[in-house]
Amino acid sequence: DEQAGVEGDAENLAAVAEGAIFAARRRVRSRRHRMLSWLTQLLTAAGMLATLALVAHLVVRHITRRVSAERQRTSARLEQERQAARQASLRQQAPTLNDAARQRCPDWALTDESCYELLLSLNTVADGDSALTRLWFDEWVQADTALCGLLGAHYQRIERASEIEPACQRLAGMTIGLSGEDASLAWMERFREAVACKLKARP
Repeated sequence: DEQAGVEGDAENLAAVAEGAIFAARRRVRSRRHRMLSWLTQLLTAAGMLATLALVAHLVVRHITRRVSAERQRTSARLEQERQAARQASLRQQAPTLNDAARQRCPDWALTDESCYELLLSLNTVADGDSALTRLWFDEWVQADTALCGLLGAHYQRIERASEIEPACQRLAGMTIGLSGEDASLAWMERFREAVACKLKARP
């Protein structure tokens, strides 16, 4: 009986030990499961945050592009309106200035349309400065008067950029021939710029 009791106690101890081991393993598995679950939740949250960040970035970039495009369209529209107003003003002034130029220079050759084209070219070179444009036009009339209308005639005649320098050389020779070796050629650079602008503005 004592032996049986001892064996029973041993079996009970073995069962208790086995139960303790099982409980320990269960606790380990439970901790692993909780850790895995926590990591899964963390990764899911990180993925959601990354997705939200990407969506937010794309939305902000889209809005930024739309705002930038709208600003560019507004700027382009305002520039077109400014250019149209500038051209309308110069076209309105052209006939009056052309009549005054004919009175000062009997050999003045520019038509009202050519005079407008010249005013527009000079104004472009002057960056839209109306006072400077008028000053340069008056200087042009003075130079054309000294050249018997040849400055305006050459301005109208030139159709290609390659013709600009030969025309300048002919006009310089005529200026020296008509006025002497000390004749001023201050108008020469303005002539080049105006003709270049005229050719560039044409389709």
